[in-house]
Parts: sequence; C-alpha cells; structure tokens
Amino acid sequence: MINAFPFHSGSECARTKLRGSGFKQILESYKKALKRASVRNPQSQDIPVLSEFVQMTLFAQTHRILLEIELGRMRQLLEAAQKACHALVRADGHHLLLQDRLNSILKRYGLYAPATI
Repeated sequence: MINAFPFHSGSECARTKLRGSGFKQILESYKKALKRASVRNPQSQDIPVLSEFVQMTLFAQTHRILLEIELGRMRQLLEAAQKACHALVRADGHHLLLQDRLNSILKRYGLYAPATI
C-alpha cells in the first residue's frame, strides 16, 4: 500500500522535512505575498493569497510543537491571519466558517478582537 500522506502515519522522513526552516520559509513567503495583497480593499485576485495564508497559519498552529514554532512567533502569525481573514470575509463572504475557526483559536491565545469595518 502506498501512503500518500506520510505525515499522518508518523513517518520520520516527513517529520524531518516539516521541521526546521522548510515550513517556516513557506509561511514567510505567504507573509510577503500578504503584504502585496490589499487588506484594506481586497480585490478578487487577493482572495487566494488571503485564504491560503489563513489556512497555513491554522495548520501551523495545530502542529506548532512539531514544527518548532515559538509561542511569540505563533501569536504574530495569528494576528496577521486575523487581519487577512477579516479582509477575506469582506471580499468574499463564503469564508465565514474559516473565520469562526480562526476566532476560536484566537480566543484560546487571548488575541480575539471583533472585526472592525
């Protein structure tokens, strides 16, 4: 049987690929792309960048210990994801469930702030 998701099976190879700088570089690339996207007045071309950044941040939060992301850095990512998610919901209302999921995590970190339009 071929395992398409070695990470979920506990493969040591998958763990070493995710650890260290690999995933952190991906997050930094998304954060740079997020700076180019308009958060105040998001356009349709900004939606994929905003959505993927929020989803990558949620993944990073779920696997924070495995990915060796410090708590302070995780808080910074969550704050940036909150801004991106507010802009995403303003641009495309189909992402309300993603915002609800992010808000529940933000409450656990004590970072939740209602959206201001």
